[in-house]
Amino acid sequence: MSEVLLAARIAAIISRVQVSLSSEEAAHRDILAALTAEGLPARSEVRLDAKSRIDLMVEGVGIEIKVGRSHSRRDVLAQLTRYAEFPQVSAIILATGSPWPKSIIKVGEKRLFTVDLSMGWL
Repeated sequence: MSEVLLAARIAAIISRVQVSLSSEEAAHRDILAALTAEGLPARSEVRLDAKSRIDLMVEGVGIEIKVGRSHSRRDVLAQLTRYAEFPQVSAIILATGSPWPKSIIKVGEKRLFTVDLSMGWL
C-alpha cells in the first residue's frame, strides 16, 4: 500500500473514533488505541532528530495531535513543515480539535491530511 493510501486509511480511522479532547495526552491514547485495534503498527513519540519528535508514526506516516487553542496556525504549520523535511516521513496527518484550512494539503513536498477530532462525536 502506498504511503498516501495508508495515510488516507489512517485519517479515516481517526475520524470515526470518539477522541477525548480534554488534553493532547488523552487524544494521543485514544488515537493510539484505535490504530492498534485496526492492526496498524503505531509507534508513540518517535524521535526524528535531537529536536524533533512526532506524536505517532505508522510506517512512514507521521501523526501530529493538536488539542486546544493554545497553538497558533503559524507555529503548527512550521512544525509540520519541519517534520516534512525528514526522509523517514512520507505523509503527515494533523489530528486537531481546532479549525484548520482545508486548502493546505501539502507541507513541503509531503501530503498533509487533516482530521477534525470532533467528527467521531457526530
